[in-house]
Amino acid sequence: MLAAAYTLQQNEHVRIDIFYGSRTRRSQHWIDLFGHVFFTLPFVTLMAWMLVPYTFDAYRIGQISTNAGGLIIWPARALLAAGFILLIFQAVAEIIKKVAIIRGLIEDPHPFHSPQEHADEETGELVADLAATKREGRK
Repeated sequence: MLAAAYTLQQNEHVRIDIFYGSRTRRSQHWIDLFGHVFFTLPFVTLMAWMLVPYTFDAYRIGQISTNAGGLIIWPARALLAAGFILLIFQAVAEIIKKVAIIRGLIEDPHPFHSPQEHADEETGELVADLAATKREGRK
């Protein structure tokens, strides 16, 4: 959960490329902005709002696990709450970034590459590595 904000910042989160990948980059930015404003931000805000008191209650009453060993519960809940709070901040940052990209104030830090473009890049790298290996073998 603590890595969710980092994953969002690196643009590595899961999305449905069947619809998203066939759109122009400008449309993709609008889709991202819509998703962050109407889905991501409300959901993570609700989760943080519900988890913070839930965590404090577990700490206040000294709640422990019913399993053998009886581990304390509140640290796990605190990690969940912290993860969602970090995700709120990152969602706000992504919204600001998308608005700036759409308005042309900043460059796109994560330009979209189709799977075909990725495959072509990898093929080029493999061919270059193979050629370098052959040259070294001849020396």
